[in-house]
Amino acid sequence: MSTLFFLLIDDDQETLDQMQQSLPTEIGGFQIEWDPCASFDLALKRLSLIRYDMVVTDIFLGKVNPSTSTGDAAAVKVVNQLRETRFCPIVAFTSASPPEELKKTNFLRVADKSKGDTDLVKEIGALLESGIPQGVRNMHDALDRVSSTYLWDFLDANWGELSELFAMHPGLLDRLVRRRGAVQLTRLNEEGGGERGKVEGVEYYICPPIAADELRMGEVIRHRSEGLLRVVLTPHCHLTIQPNDTAPRAERVLTVLARPAEEVYKRIKLNAQGAPQNPWTGNEQDKEDKLRRRVGIPTSQLGKPDGRFWFLPG
Repeated sequence: MSTLFFLLIDDDQETLDQMQQSLPTEIGGFQIEWDPCASFDLALKRLSLIRYDMVVTDIFLGKVNPSTSTGDAAAVKVVNQLRETRFCPIVAFTSASPPEELKKTNFLRVADKSKGDTDLVKEIGALLESGIPQGVRNMHDALDRVSSTYLWDFLDANWGELSELFAMHPGLLDRLVRRRGAVQLTRLNEEGGGERGKVEGVEYYICPPIAADELRMGEVIRHRSEGLLRVVLTPHCHLTIQPNDTAPRAERVLTVLARPAEEVYKRIKLNAQGAPQNPWTGNEQDKEDKLRRRVGIPTSQLGKPDGRFWFLPG
């Protein structure tokens, strides 16, 4: 059974002791280790040093009357500070009505303290069902592994040549490790035990674009009057104005029409073996062949840095 590490916060020591005794050590198929803390200031310090999978906290600081505006402000302050420290799902509990400013979200749940541990455990279980706490832990563990491998293998083997370079350019080592870790994370499977065999289209076409102020390859754009959807195929390095240049390398943005799935499905024909045949013929086939040549890596560029952005996800 996997073990998750929860920070439990209540500024009343007696209440904290009682909760530590009554809260279950197993929720939703996970073993839970509770780290009790009777000080909000100390809790924030721990959060900056320790990676927790979830924070379970009282939402009022000190001996403040929950019905007063001072208490409401304190509650919002605590949650905001937790959010600013690191991403960690929060279950806040209170016997009174939560302040209006403390809005419940997918990753901030509010439990009724007057119901004992029942409502609290229910909200914790709901967060665990989302998969977010486990996913964040897996991501951090994978990042630790790929960064560690990079440091031990490549940097250690080439340290003699690289140490002088890093001394001349402060921060370069940190940026290289971050970049290497980010690249490796996209290649690992969910278990972190090997490389992925495929990339899902949802990762490119449904998630919000990485850059809100510029076009990037894989983004979906809609024609304002006709409503047609097209996918950007031009590599984003060709759409960006490089240093010492006054214009991007691409003169035009290459896009491809996104066909409705129903339309494509109706045109699919099966061969004698029951396998789908290519639905496009004639001019449509010529267009597809031309498109493949446009987005494929030119043979002369294989293995060269200039060709590294020539790919079409999915």
